[in-house]
Amino acid sequence: MAETPPPRLASWPGLHPCYDVLTNRAMTAYFREAKREGVEPDQPANTSGVVTLGGLDYVVLENIVGPIAVYRVRNDGKLKRLKRLPAGLDDN
Repeated sequence: MAETPPPRLASWPGLHPCYDVLTNRAMTAYFREAKREGVEPDQPANTSGVVTLGGLDYVVLENIVGPIAVYRVRNDGKLKRLKRLPAGLDDN
């Protein structure tokens, strides 16, 4: 049986300790949505991750030009894609 690798450590302040699972779920949703819409998605960078702002968790998928998708982590653990960046998130 394959051993589960340990989670990556947060590389900068503000990242949630379990960001790998949430980031992978957000990337899956991002690529599925792009496929459903018939568009070529941008490739998220490895700097993407979970950021806590104002007591709420957000998954920010970004690449070299900036954020490409932002998902809010709801209380029930589901991800909701946001149309705009939350106030204060663009300052990070």
